[in-house]
Amino acid sequence: MFFRNVSVSMTEFVPARSLRGMEDFTEESEYYDAYNRVEEMDSGFSVQIRPPLRPIRYPRQLEAMFCPASNLTRLPHPRPTLLGSQDFYCLDLASVLAVVALGLEPSDNLLDTCAGPGGKSLVAAQTLLPTRILCNDVKGERLRRVREVMDSYLKGVGDVRDRVHLSLMNATELPLRWSGCFHKVLCDVPCSTDRTSLHDDENNIFASHRKAERIKMPQMQTDLLV
Repeated sequence: MFFRNVSVSMTEFVPARSLRGMEDFTEESEYYDAYNRVEEMDSGFSVQIRPPLRPIRYPRQLEAMFCPASNLTRLPHPRPTLLGSQDFYCLDLASVLAVVALGLEPSDNLLDTCAGPGGKSLVAAQTLLPTRILCNDVKGERLRRVREVMDSYLKGVGDVRDRVHLSLMNATELPLRWSGCFHKVLCDVPCSTDRTSLHDDENNIFASHRKAERIKMPQMQTDLLV
């Protein structure tokens, strides 16, 4: 079971008006030119959206429960079921919808390019549809978290845990090794984790010593998507 527990303030979207930090970033000047070109692009830029080839259906085996956005009730800690697996995993509704939108089918091979901490891969596994799920991440710490999630929530659920495999690679190198091996690919590129950064100083992308890394992040995201 999956729960969504979002505060009211998080439902309000405020678009970014400018890119901050460029005035102090001088290590690689070509990034200035790249961002300036984006700002000068024609505002009529559009993206072609293609409808799915077949209707997307909600996976019959996936049980999800959602809390209203205004419900701030604190959830209890997950508890072991009779099978030994934990009884629910908490994540945002968007993560569930991303997996549903894949239109998973029986015997699909699924690649999750940036899998840590593992929530979306877990949702995919609990549909009982993919034959194989390869969870990849470039950071060993995040990949260990994926392993912990799979061991905690898929324990005792038939052979589902055996369908999940781990890979420690830079996702941009995956096509060289796994080209043509997957029916579906999930690519949730790393972001600035703004919400987490508000409450956690550890690994905060907005720290002054990580300014260059933050400025380069859109280019990294583009490389991963390509």
